[in-house]
Amino acid sequence: MGSESTRPWYDSETLDWAWYDARYYAQAITLLRENLGRSQSSDDEASMPGTPGVACNVGGITDEVLAAMTILCCYEYMSASDTDWLRHLSGTMLLLDLQKDREKWHMSSYPSRARRSIFWNFARQDLYAAFILGGSTRLDSEDLEIWRASGLRLDDQGFVMPSRDEQDANTMKDDMVSNALIWIFTKIVNYTAIKNGAGQDQQQRLAMQWNKLSLELDIWFRGLSERFKPYARYDLEEDTANDISATPAATRSAKYPFPCIWYSSKMCASTMQTYHLARILLLVHRTATDTLLPHPQLSRTGAPANTSGQSTISAYLENLRAQQTEIQYRSREICGIAMSSPTKACIYLHQTQTLFVAGQCLSDPQERRVILDLLRRVNVELGWETEYRVEQLLKEWGWK
Repeated sequence: MGSESTRPWYDSETLDWAWYDARYYAQAITLLRENLGRSQSSDDEASMPGTPGVACNVGGITDEVLAAMTILCCYEYMSASDTDWLRHLSGTMLLLDLQKDREKWHMSSYPSRARRSIFWNFARQDLYAAFILGGSTRLDSEDLEIWRASGLRLDDQGFVMPSRDEQDANTMKDDMVSNALIWIFTKIVNYTAIKNGAGQDQQQRLAMQWNKLSLELDIWFRGLSERFKPYARYDLEEDTANDISATPAATRSAKYPFPCIWYSSKMCASTMQTYHLARILLLVHRTATDTLLPHPQLSRTGAPANTSGQSTISAYLENLRAQQTEIQYRSREICGIAMSSPTKACIYLHQTQTLFVAGQCLSDPQERRVILDLLRRVNVELGWETEYRVEQLLKEWGWK
């Protein structure tokens, strides 16, 4: 049993893993294309989705095929192969016809559990593709029918229902509460894409949209259960930090600049990182009508018509300082949650973009070094590509 001939092939240290990696990836792509080719040439009749344990076949596309496409897209995202990832993500969205009138077929009144999971996986990838590229999502964030069919509980006004009452059988589970935040975050990313290309005549409408998005986050946050609240936070001493940091101790002082923030659920911790990121993006993209107070009117001679100018400037500066303080607070919360998760892969996988934005918002050199440590730790321990974000931060900071 223990002979060399029976030694599992995957234990060999002489294997060229990169070659096997590329080989199986190419085989998976080939099989997927063959399957799609057969689906296109087959009958377009679809079986009704929703039967538990039965693979759905809608428009010739089975849940298994969609799951395979999801896994391949995740693989490309993990490897930071942006060209392949975005091309296959676009192809999958096109295949699902998500931007056309037939958008509803894949999330009908009775979608299978598998199809719901696939939908939310694509929704996350669609969100982060739009976030990274600075564009809009492919999914229509305003089409409430799709999002309700995907499992969200929304009231008549389109706000997320509270999830605190665990005795209510209709209360959303923690995973769907997290998905609800992804939906709101999708709306925020679409708002930032529109705002970046908007003219001055659209500022008032954007201000109303900003207020609505802020209210949606407020309502979502107020409806959270206790599991989404941290149960402990404490300063991390150097000797403890040595156990979880993937970089030399030269980048540390007696204390880490961020506290450790612990949650009872790994998923809840990751969700709250995303919540802080959503808040930061909303604050950074606040419209001028919300941030700037009106300038005092001038008389015909050019002199101020009243003496309120100084108070206006003071209020404006106070507003900016409060906004910056909140941005820094939320950036440090993101890092504090990351500090508490040295072995939690599910948090690792979702914190690349949150840590990147936190790094953009913080200016203290020690805080920046720790953020670089955290990003590189994700790459070292999971193989999830983060170096492109590290390089971007170094360039923005002028450290390269």
